[in-house]
Amino acid sequence: MPRRLSRTLALLLAGAALVSAGCADDVAPAVRVGDTTLGDSQILDETEQFAGNGAILDAAMFDGDAPSTRPADLVRQVIAQRIHFELHRQLFDEAGLELSDAAVDEAFAKAYMDPDQAADVLAGFDDEGFADEYRRDVARMVILQEALGADYQATVSERYATEDIEVSPRFGDWDRARSQIVPATLPEG
Repeated sequence: MPRRLSRTLALLLAGAALVSAGCADDVAPAVRVGDTTLGDSQILDETEQFAGNGAILDAAMFDGDAPSTRPADLVRQVIAQRIHFELHRQLFDEAGLELSDAAVDEAFAKAYMDPDQAADVLAGFDDEGFADEYRRDVARMVILQEALGADYQATVSERYATEDIEVSPRFGDWDRARSQIVPATLPEG
């Protein structure tokens, strides 16, 4: 087998194994953001919520896929979003901001602007509790952005640069310089 094909095959096999192997939450967290740890089951459940939400993704892309075999890129995107939400939660709490039901409603409406689209997104989640938490996560971002004003981007960028963030190699490598998850680096050989 040519070297390029074998490396491609290795990457494909690694991607398939990425979300199905080592899924025990007690082995190591999937993600750690400061003092907050997130297990494999939480990440896979969240990935499943997004994969099944036709208002966000074309659910036909995943017909027949088991939750543990979702494309690695989708899992990395969900993890990156969860890291983003967790950093915003920290900043929100540190700023002493409040999250009333009315503030959540108003901020979520600002984020989506189209009430029908917002309703479709929330209705597309299978788990009502997850839909509510997603709504609160989005609202925290909007409220924090309004509270920090011109300092928002610099504050969030600084937090990304200084926060202790770890991603399990099962899901990829944390690229601090780009504040994103990249495919895990395979050993040479």
